[in-house]
Amino acid sequence: MHVMNGYPAGLLAFAEKAVGPCQTLGPGKGNVLRVRDAHGHEYIVKRHASEEKHNREVHAYTRWAPALSTRAAHLVASDPDARMILLTALPGQPCGDPGDPRAHHQAGAILRRFHDAEQPRPMPGFQQWLTGRVAGWRARCAPLLSREETRVVDRHLAALAAPGTPPGVPCHLDYQPRNWLIDEAGALRVIDFEHARISLRARDFTRLHYRYWAARSDLRDAFLDGYGRPLTRPEWRAVRHCGAIDTLTSLVRGTETGDTAMLAHGRATLRQLRQERGSP
Repeated sequence: MHVMNGYPAGLLAFAEKAVGPCQTLGPGKGNVLRVRDAHGHEYIVKRHASEEKHNREVHAYTRWAPALSTRAAHLVASDPDARMILLTALPGQPCGDPGDPRAHHQAGAILRRFHDAEQPRPMPGFQQWLTGRVAGWRARCAPLLSREETRVVDRHLAALAAPGTPPGVPCHLDYQPRNWLIDEAGALRVIDFEHARISLRARDFTRLHYRYWAARSDLRDAFLDGYGRPLTRPEWRAVRHCGAIDTLTSLVRGTETGDTAMLAHGRATLRQLRQERGSP
């Protein structure tokens, strides 16, 4: 991709076409650029890596993010051909303390609003997704698992498939502190909806459960207090079963990209899957 002044060519031009002359703020990061227009308003310009991610994020900002009001950005413009979007910039910095119960409480309240942005509906394609997309991850991960680990993963995947056609709600699907912004007043906002789609509610709890709450029940309790209700036993079982999916994707991506932190997450989740029994 052609790059100018530290950011991909075309991002600034797209922003200026939508809101007029803009000043770039910083060198940009990958396919994301922050700009300021002539009136002092700031925006985020983003180019997606795929058409699928572009369509998901546009849909999420159009249909579901408005339920979050000021706790999420607003979509200003989009270009499906160039896979670009222009968003209002949010105040704050990435959550610097993933162990802050106050952040988890706010994040729980925001996630509840997102899940409730649309009525639950059956997911008739869920089985095909499990036997297609997830099976692909399972095959790629096979060389990385022992026989016992393979049995653990397969047992959870089979249990996840057992309900047949489960209900789905709007899900963020990368809901964790790296996608939470905290401003100077301590208010939390959520970013990055490129993975969002109708899915199992449990999937939005899985990474938090295994990566952040394993040794911090106070964070889990704060989050669920913000969410407004505890999870039911069937929902907790679904969270654990979804841990098998997170294990597969983390191990494969970590191995293929050399991301040691991602590999560590995958191994830690797998260890917990082998040890867990019942509700937290």
